[in-house]
Amino acid sequence: MLALLSQCFRKYGIYDLAVVENAQYGYLSLNLESMPVNIDWPDTIPKKGEGIFLRFTDINVVPKEAFPYVANTIKQINIVMKSLIPEINIEIYNAFDKLLKDGKDGVQFEIIAMRGENRIPLLYESAGIKTLISICSNLVACYNRESYCLVVDELDSGIYEYLLGECLEVMQDKAKGQLIFTSHNLRPLEILENDSLLYTTVNSENCYIISKIRKIPGYPICGRSSLAGKKKNSTMKQIYMR
Repeated sequence: MLALLSQCFRKYGIYDLAVVENAQYGYLSLNLESMPVNIDWPDTIPKKGEGIFLRFTDINVVPKEAFPYVANTIKQINIVMKSLIPEINIEIYNAFDKLLKDGKDGVQFEIIAMRGENRIPLLYESAGIKTLISICSNLVACYNRESYCLVVDELDSGIYEYLLGECLEVMQDKAKGQLIFTSHNLRPLEILENDSLLYTTVNSENCYIISKIRKIPGYPICGRSSLAGKKKNSTMKQIYMR
């Protein structure tokens, strides 16, 4: 029984759980020439459950058997990006066969951003755009699959407040899976339902706080909060700031 449970948890961890740490964003904020992207590898690919680094301005080379899954990931990224930033489209540019060092077949290609008819190297996009691109494949899985859980450390890191709000609004309204994230930005307080919010404190005796404020359909937020707000007709952000 224990072995069966262990196998189930292992399978869940590989296929239905993704954790994006803040360390990944360091590559983006430093404006380096590569970007971490998670790939949904099949069983036939040894690197299943892991991501790869895609170069912004230089060429990428992957094994030929892996290229279709990279291309599919780019398509998934575009599904999310078009709903958030309609004018941007991510494309694989100039893909062709290449012989790898080990003698196996590979594919060489570049990744570019399209804004209308203009081709733009991803290196020159903002850190927020690159952050969204990096986790978009996971957001798509979270959007479509009930069993999927995406955990993101500091989701707001480098993302403009407007984009953060748009992303959260789409995920809250239509996502089938579960998105768990931390944020220093207060924009989530204006977007998310109150029962989806959990606050952290420096009090070791009471590290986590759940708000007691309730919402009545058609009316502003009312009630009392375990934080500080006691006034009616207030938003969660206003109450938190008090």
